[in-house]
Amino acid sequence: MWLRFIRKLAMAAMVAAVVIGPIARTALADGVNARTGSGSVAQRLQSLPNSGKQSPESLLFVTLIGKKWIDVFNSQGRKIREIRTGAVGEGEVIATDGYRDLFVADGSATSAPYVDEYEPPYDSRPVKIYVPGTQGAWGVAADARTGVLAIFSFTLSPPYEPYFIAFYRHGSAKPCNVVSTKGSPLQTFDPVGFFDSEGTLFFNGYNGKSSVVASLPGECSAKTVNLYSFAVPTHNPSVFAVDGNDNVVISTEENHNVLLYSYKHPKGGVFASPIAATWIGPYGGHDAGPLTFAGDGRHIWAASGAILLYRYPGIQTTAPVLVIPNVQYAGQAAVAPPLVP
Repeated sequence: MWLRFIRKLAMAAMVAAVVIGPIARTALADGVNARTGSGSVAQRLQSLPNSGKQSPESLLFVTLIGKKWIDVFNSQGRKIREIRTGAVGEGEVIATDGYRDLFVADGSATSAPYVDEYEPPYDSRPVKIYVPGTQGAWGVAADARTGVLAIFSFTLSPPYEPYFIAFYRHGSAKPCNVVSTKGSPLQTFDPVGFFDSEGTLFFNGYNGKSSVVASLPGECSAKTVNLYSFAVPTHNPSVFAVDGNDNVVISTEENHNVLLYSYKHPKGGVFASPIAATWIGPYGGHDAGPLTFAGDGRHIWAASGAILLYRYPGIQTTAPVLVIPNVQYAGQAAVAPPLVP
């Protein structure tokens, strides 16, 4: 659902891009081959653009479909940097961890066998984190609490099947655990996932009949994929995030609108009735789609020919809290620091 929806947004947002203020451009097409963690976390955070030494401000990263860079905005919505990735984004998957590192996976059927890691202040060549064997690095997720990274992998030859999920401890170039999905009820999975407070990775899959929500608990000790059903029928469910109260947020499309339902953790393999609903309506004549949670957990970033900030949860019938105008072809987004469930 995520890949289909961002391409829909890209076709809808036919407006000219406007850049507010000066921009730092960083060409980072090539990378180095080892995770070294250059400099202390404190040193790296202090060198962020427009940030104080004690409290670096929040940053928003937005991929742009068909473009070779990622836009970086500060908390006031001012564009402060472009990170040149060297690859045309046709569905790049990005994630951030508690160290404010940015991870970028290709997200396409021609993915390279690695994920790029950009450290603050995002002006150095990325470190490449390779997956085992000769598989492609399709997607990525990061645990904001532990720093553990999950890389979604698939075969690099037809029929391009999802193959395994590899977990990495922060700073390590070698996986601490590799879990194959072969033999599980899943036929395929999406390259996007989200960790809860206990280190369980929630993600989307397909069981041969319908879309399903899946999870993989344990990180470096993970073994078995779990599948879930819903007490209240939900059309084409897709994991959007885990919110600040550790609720699993599921997106579904109804009448061309994206609804976000918040659920307590499933029991006995079943999500009970949702405890909250969030709807983001059209903006500026275009359908709006949610991108990611803001770091405070009380707001959601969305896209509709512009980048919009809305309160969570709730039915969005009022104007957004913040508008970053004229941002076309928004694909996926992440924030630093990330929301911690």
